[in-house]
Amino acid sequence: MRLMGEYNLYNDGWLLTTTLSKFVEVAVSKREDAGIELFSVQHLEKIALSPSDLIHIPKASWAKALFAVIYQLHLAGHNPQGLNIMIDTSQLEEGIPFDAALESALYIAINELFNLRLSSRALLAIGTDPFDPDFYSCLFGKKGYALKLDARNQSHDYIPLRMEDYSPVLCIMGNRACIPANIYRNRYCACEDVLFQLKKVDGTIKSVRDVELPLLFSHITNTEIRRRAAFIIRENTRVIAASTNLQAGNLKAFGQKLSESDDGLMAEYEIGSTEADWLVDELGWSEQVVGARRLTVPYRNAAIAFVRTSRLEETNFNLAKAFEKQFGKKLNMYPVLTAHGAERVQLNDRINEEYDNRLR
Repeated sequence: MRLMGEYNLYNDGWLLTTTLSKFVEVAVSKREDAGIELFSVQHLEKIALSPSDLIHIPKASWAKALFAVIYQLHLAGHNPQGLNIMIDTSQLEEGIPFDAALESALYIAINELFNLRLSSRALLAIGTDPFDPDFYSCLFGKKGYALKLDARNQSHDYIPLRMEDYSPVLCIMGNRACIPANIYRNRYCACEDVLFQLKKVDGTIKSVRDVELPLLFSHITNTEIRRRAAFIIRENTRVIAASTNLQAGNLKAFGQKLSESDDGLMAEYEIGSTEADWLVDELGWSEQVVGARRLTVPYRNAAIAFVRTSRLEETNFNLAKAFEKQFGKKLNMYPVLTAHGAERVQLNDRINEEYDNRLR
């Protein structure tokens, strides 16, 4: 989950992410022939792939991420043949995206099954998008920590997440908000326009990350693109400050940075929805909440809040009730914990037998 800085990604900036205790399960086994079969527990559907024909993408949406992993391994010179793959997403609540978790788990499983001896860095380079923050976090995530990601260097620092007497709550607002795809493209182009102009002023600038606010305001006259770039510059500063707050165990100061980030998303970057505006505003007024922010990628219509643990049930109930009254639809609120990224799980004999039967 991207806590802050998701739009810093294409500006070589800083992001703050973490991995949650919501998971998918991937089971793999070798076959006697060279075929590849995919099976979904939820859909009770099996799809056969031919290793010699990896240009036809499966129509089933659940299989596309699995196909992408096999295809990328093929392009990298690794050709896992004779393979059964089964996925189980039953542990995930509705509205929680899981492609990155699924892909990272399958990469690790195939890596071990076929003894490819690929490091996490090597898997990252093979992945569909080498610096997808969600995929990166699933490979390197660590329980009890956030990751401060550097998009420029594709590196990270572990930042301790000391919750004190607060609990993170993931708020899913029903269906995804209808945010036109061109909105994200327009924001990207605005920052590229600013970068193009400022490179003429200072040739050492490589991305918006390198721009200081005084330089931006003294040379960019178009107020719209200036506002977009100003958000990115301030967001980079906020991510660094929020990481420092977490290092010091100052959750309240971190929560303030979350709220400031949300204000910037709404006022400067203008990304959000009516439901998100209302929800974050309500969370901000609650004495039981230390900080809240909308989540726009990849959730689009969600928010994260840090709620006092002793009042968690009451706060969630009251907020969900008010949301349904306001918008006529359900607000799903899931208390979450941090967790390790994708890793091998030791199964007991009974579960092993169950998986073997399904994979046959």
